[in-house]
Amino acid sequence: LVPFSVDKPQQALLYFNAAKSFRVVLDDKVLLTKDVFSIQENPTVVRRVALAAGVHRLLIKVHATGGDQGIHLALLDADGNPLAAVVPQGAQPPSGPTAGFKDEGDWQGAFPAAFPKEDPRREAFLSLWQRWQGDVASGRLTMEAAADEAPKCFLWNLLAARFYLFEADDLPQKIAQSRAERFVDRCLELAPDSPMATYFKAVLQGANSDSDDDLIALRKLVREAPTDPRWFVALAQRLEARGWIVDARKVLEEASSYHPECESVETAWISYFQQLPDPRGQMEAIRRLEKLRNADPELEEFYSGTRQWPQLHALLLEEAERFGDRDRQFDYRLAGVDVRLGRYAAAKTRLEGLLALDRSDVEVALQLARCDFLMGDRAAGFKVWDELKKAKPDAFQVDLARMALGQPWPFQDKHLSLEQVLKEDKSSAPDKAPSSMLLDQMFTRVEPDGSSLERYHGILRINDKEGVDREGEQSLPGQVILSIRTIKPDGRILEPEQIPDKSTISLQGLEPGDLVEYEYITLKPPTFVKKNAYVTSQVWLFQDIDKPFHHTQWFIEYPKSIPMQFAEKHLPSPGTSGTVGDLLYRDWDYRDMPRAPREPDTPNRMLFLPMVEAVGGIGWKDVGLFLKDGITGAFQITPELEQRYREAVGDASTPEQKLDRMVKYLLQAIDGENQTSWQDPTQTLLTRQGSRLPVMCAFLRLAGIPFRVLIAEAVPDRVGDNLPRLGQFGYPVVEVDLKGFSPRYMVLASPFRAPDVLPWYLQGARALDVTSDEPWKRVTIPADFSPWKSAKETEVRTLQPNGDMELDYRSSLDPEVSENLRSSLNKIAKDQWQRVMQVALSKRYGDIDLKEYHLEGLNDILKPLHWDYKLLIRGYADEVGGRLTVADPLPALHLAQAYASLKDRTLPLTTGGPVFINQEITIVLPPGFSTDYRVQDLDLKTPFGSYFLKGRMEGSRLVIERRVEIPYEIVWPDRYQAFARFLRTIDEAESGQLVLKGP
Repeated sequence: LVPFSVDKPQQALLYFNAAKSFRVVLDDKVLLTKDVFSIQENPTVVRRVALAAGVHRLLIKVHATGGDQGIHLALLDADGNPLAAVVPQGAQPPSGPTAGFKDEGDWQGAFPAAFPKEDPRREAFLSLWQRWQGDVASGRLTMEAAADEAPKCFLWNLLAARFYLFEADDLPQKIAQSRAERFVDRCLELAPDSPMATYFKAVLQGANSDSDDDLIALRKLVREAPTDPRWFVALAQRLEARGWIVDARKVLEEASSYHPECESVETAWISYFQQLPDPRGQMEAIRRLEKLRNADPELEEFYSGTRQWPQLHALLLEEAERFGDRDRQFDYRLAGVDVRLGRYAAAKTRLEGLLALDRSDVEVALQLARCDFLMGDRAAGFKVWDELKKAKPDAFQVDLARMALGQPWPFQDKHLSLEQVLKEDKSSAPDKAPSSMLLDQMFTRVEPDGSSLERYHGILRINDKEGVDREGEQSLPGQVILSIRTIKPDGRILEPEQIPDKSTISLQGLEPGDLVEYEYITLKPPTFVKKNAYVTSQVWLFQDIDKPFHHTQWFIEYPKSIPMQFAEKHLPSPGTSGTVGDLLYRDWDYRDMPRAPREPDTPNRMLFLPMVEAVGGIGWKDVGLFLKDGITGAFQITPELEQRYREAVGDASTPEQKLDRMVKYLLQAIDGENQTSWQDPTQTLLTRQGSRLPVMCAFLRLAGIPFRVLIAEAVPDRVGDNLPRLGQFGYPVVEVDLKGFSPRYMVLASPFRAPDVLPWYLQGARALDVTSDEPWKRVTIPADFSPWKSAKETEVRTLQPNGDMELDYRSSLDPEVSENLRSSLNKIAKDQWQRVMQVALSKRYGDIDLKEYHLEGLNDILKPLHWDYKLLIRGYADEVGGRLTVADPLPALHLAQAYASLKDRTLPLTTGGPVFINQEITIVLPPGFSTDYRVQDLDLKTPFGSYFLKGRMEGSRLVIERRVEIPYEIVWPDRYQAFARFLRTIDEAESGQLVLKGP
């Protein structure tokens, strides 16, 4: 709040500068808003206002992550001098009457008058003006445009190269260098002997090549144009990097002769002597630098590197006296030097003062505890640790330090030894499984801030050779591995082989009958969803399909301050609960959990296995807001992105045209796609890798087209939502709302798929609208399977008297098949397509000759892909005694074999995805041949799906129509028999042989 008053009406300039989002309110009216989450703008704004005489109130709200972040503000008069205003002292009321003002818009200064639009220099000087204001990104692009408009203007091209070489930290280095190279080469064409252009070329060569080209160019510069010290410094640094120390010294000596008392040269000398090392030479260089500027940083580094702790201590004291110690950094560094000098009491005094300012400062607390231990006061050190854990429960360094000092490991009182486990285990013969879990035990302690410590103990028994193969490589997720070992039946212990940089641990000499025991500790920070809340990183399962669990347990203790909720499903019995000191606990402890039946086509295991998950203090509202925070500001508009947007839409005028061009541009401009990620759109465009959706959102915002970002739950992942679960909603979908049209839903996951056709697993999916004011509320994406239902196959099979068959195949493919075929052919040279199709179709039909093929819509993803081909299939029918026999004329789908091969099921079954088939098959009999074969007409409509089969004879042609629609579904055991009957009915209708009688 900045209250001020002026004694007469006057023009004023209000200057603001910040790289943060901020809002300015003058006299209770919003004057200016900057939202860096939405658009990257010039950080400098100068606003012209006409102030009335009297009191004014300026309120500035800044989006800052810390108290040390703010905004630069100046009140100026119309000429840029300090405004003649009175600022009252002391606290002022935030409301009350004010004199008022008139907003006259942004002040442009003298630039527009000096450079009218028709001035050919305008673009270049506008770039320099933007850069002066702090908008380097816009200035860089503006200078690039100026250089491209005047390719023979040496100065503009040189400045563009300089922008990209030295002022492009916001761009990937390789891209900035690539752009710079274009302008450098243009400069060297215009002026081959230009020292600066040659220097820029040498910088690029040094960054991108191991050759000596940059050294040759720099040597030429120092020889022919020694007036700039940068050539010398760059050459010396490159020589040092190659180990040519003597040559580097000669270059620096020459630089000093040409440029005495030069800051950059003296700094290079300091670096040179530091690498030798030569402390005396380094100090002399620092003293010379002190004559040119403050050299305290170099002096501090010198004293620290040479371990001159008294001198460093004195220097830090002097700096603290000279500059003040508002952030207490000098105190902290002085404490570190005191420890080095053995002045533990002095260090402790400083650290205690620092810790009093922030009890949760981990570094200061650990340093203070170290001081206590060095002074021999273990009790005081432990006390500091205890207080730190209270102030910052996720200070896991304390837990690790306690274990290192020999204190009991967490949950040691509940730990089961190998001997105890074997004694309690009542099994005799090996289980009928590759391996068995004798112990599967997890202990979890949740801290008040939601952080947690987990200790896991597992004991495996290897039952056969398959178990050896499966368990021979172990990947332990914990940060602290307490033990991992192989125990032989005779009691011998084998330690594992650990190879550096290898993610797994190899268990050497593993054999059936061996035991594998491992323990680890996992330290998890608090969740980012909400403060002082807890959510399990995974669901705890008490049964497995791959191995039996002889003893499985999850014990969790948590503070009363976190309202914990538990979801328990399919458990053999409820867990127990109680208190442990000041903590509450829940315990699920089960014995003899057999291996779950190995039945095919099971859905998500959370639907049928015994499980528990826990959430504390978090609701779906919190999850929705968390997802919204992750998306808000994640499609920031930058100058680079604005330029690409203009390229994308071109001269499109309507929203529909703009949208179509955006989609086409993004599918071509971005190669990679991670559908569930959400990266920075500018980086994605520049690198051509990443998700297209954030870029799409930025383009839509620039076009003014309404849209929503939905985070969807894949249909197969719908396992219930009793408790909030992170990751349950994980598929971004953009809903675009064009006026007068139905909403369009896009994921842009592939350049080979129609952008408006969502994958089947998102059709009808639930989603969270994270761009709404209530992002926790569910919406449903409409299901539209018309692209699948409209797909059709038409076959004309002309049988030959010798049993061969000519096939004329025509099809309109469904979205998945279209995408896969487009993608596959895109990876293959066109002259190889015929051969590849021959091989692929041979796997389907057998011995064939591909006569011809035709693809329609291959390069137009907005249309269905049509694939037609003609081929000859040899030996399609068996010829015996003048008869031709086709064993499987349709061919049959064998759906019961695919989905219902078991007599009964104890676990649910899933179809894995929807099934849509629409075929018309015409079988043309050879001349003179006849058949009694008739298709068994069938028209089924059931809760599991529909099936239609019908045949008719048209002269010598047998025409068969077949349509199948089976949605994605989960069939529970009590409905399995009905589902199996549905499939068997279909299979029976499709059975039978086609027998043709010859003339």
